[in-house]
Amino acid sequence: MNISLNTSKIVKEFGGMTKCCKALTKNGNPITLGAVDKWRRRNAMNLKSLLMLAVIAKENNKRFDLYDYIITEEMKRDEK
Repeated sequence: MNISLNTSKIVKEFGGMTKCCKALTKNGNPITLGAVDKWRRRNAMNLKSLLMLAVIAKENNKRFDLYDYIITEEMKRDEK
């Protein structure tokens, strides 16, 4: 099974690239817009930033459930 993180959805739900970047930086996790853009393109992000977004969401009474952002795809196996 292939598994990835829908980082585009996370960034969008935190107000877009700029707001997401500013929120992380304000809360002690300085990050660049370029880094946030790379998350969106790779469907991956560092754990510290993911955890910080969960903390920010809780502080703002915003729902943040990791399961909402998981993308799964069944891998096709070659049968012999």
